[in-house]
Amino acid sequence: VTLAPGFTFGPILPPSLAIDATPTPIPVITLGPSPTPSPTPKPSPKLSPTPKLSPTPKASKTPAPSVRPSGTPPPATATPPTATANFTYSASGCVVDFTDTSINATSWNWSFDDGFTSTQENPTHVYVPIEPFPVSYSVKLVVNGGAASITKTVVVEGPCV
Repeated sequence: VTLAPGFTFGPILPPSLAIDATPTPIPVITLGPSPTPSPTPKPSPKLSPTPKLSPTPKASKTPAPSVRPSGTPPPATATPPTATANFTYSASGCVVDFTDTSINATSWNWSFDDGFTSTQENPTHVYVPIEPFPVSYSVKLVVNGGAASITKTVVVEGPCV
């Protein structure tokens, strides 16, 4: 017999209720001469208890308590790196390509000083021609939801094609 892991053989009955398979003779009482002798009882074979499967208890895993020696400061929590906003640009006519050069930036909010905005990292913006050229715009870049910002003057030389 192959047992599943965690199971063992065990007794079916407690020892106080164990079965004795030894035959006990039964007395025969006769009232007179018996024409035939009483048969002698034959011993019955000994019965083997059937094994009982019982699961082996598993050890419980209790996490060890976290203990910090008295006077020890709690562990430091990681602080996000400081962001610094910066950008460069190149203009061709009225089309301006902006390139983010910020440090540790994860989000961008551009304001192009003509009512338009962008949340792209490196946007391209087309200004509507206003003459006489050159025209200056104050472009603002805000990174990481306001963690850092910068405003630069962008000059559009024109002409717009």
